Amino acid sequence: ESLIKHFYRSDLGGIQWALKKDGTFYPYNVTNFVLMPVWFGVSLKDNAEKTAVEKALSFINSKTGFIANAPGEVEGFCGHTLAFLLYDLTQLNMPEKNAVYKTLINSCIIQRYGMVNEYYGPNGVPNPHNLRVFESGIVIDAIVNYLKNKK
Repeated sequence: ESLIKHFYRSDLGGIQWALKKDGTFYPYNVTNFVLMPVWFGVSLKDNAEKTAVEKALSFINSKTGFIANAPGEVEGFCGHTLAFLLYDLTQLNMPEKNAVYKTLINSCIIQRYGMVNEYYGPNGVPNPHNLRVFESGIVIDAIVNYLKNKK
């Protein structure tokens, strides 16, 4: 309840990752954090977790299929952001899961040995922080979850 009371922004459709020193919110979502509740198995008041997923879908770049880390502010993305979205869409049985799966599988995100980089530029160019175990594990988890629930 405290999480919703202090960090949920209905206008941005998600839980915010932090407050500024003056107690106000940042003017954007950080998509990987907004998408985490479903992956953690958390149900929020008034289906706020589904609202967050629906809002995140609106930020998908139609040219690349990627989703920015902070739409309108930081257009690059973390290696696990699409995986969180795929996991959430699969758990919520939303039809967009198929397109997100195809983007993830056919993109440059999954690299040698199934590993991902920490961060990618807006067009998918990876930074040099490769072989990220945490992010890679989330990608693998999302793919396995999608495949075992594929209908």
